[in-house]
Amino acid sequence: MKNDRALFFLTLVLVFAAGGLTSSAQQPPASGKRLIWVYLYPSDEAGLEGRAISQRAARENALAMVPVHREVSVVSPARGALEALIAGPTADEKGRGLLAPYTEGLTITNLKIINGTARVSFASSCGDCPRFPDDLAVWRFTEAINRALKQFPNVRRVVICLDGFEDYGQLNQPPTKKC
Repeated sequence: MKNDRALFFLTLVLVFAAGGLTSSAQQPPASGKRLIWVYLYPSDEAGLEGRAISQRAARENALAMVPVHREVSVVSPARGALEALIAGPTADEKGRGLLAPYTEGLTITNLKIINGTARVSFASSCGDCPRFPDDLAVWRFTEAINRALKQFPNVRRVVICLDGFEDYGQLNQPPTKKC
């Protein structure tokens, strides 16, 4: 009899605890915001202050991606992360020598996350102008978007389209692979 009563109370406690957990998990925080990462890169001069550095150190600095926090809406954090990336560095981050990865003039035309794959389409306000000065610029652009989206647990793969093409990063030939 004592065991039945203890089991009843234990079940009752578990039911109330589970109900409290699910109701709080479904409600966004009061502010409706969450912190995410956006990835910028250091300018060639950032943090070097005129010191001579090796070629290896210069390459590592060029390939560095610097995570910075942004506050975005909990309703659409992936879109918020991309919009924050497009907005570029804050005044403080610019002062520290951080730059956005060639996102000027971009708008997000579509973002869908299905079965772990995020498909994002961007439109450039300058359709015919050269977008990237070199391979490193293409890498920075692609890497910043991949990192921004893959921080979310429901994203394992990212497909990026720029002005209707997936192969936007070809420097010596026009893109051909349509999205």
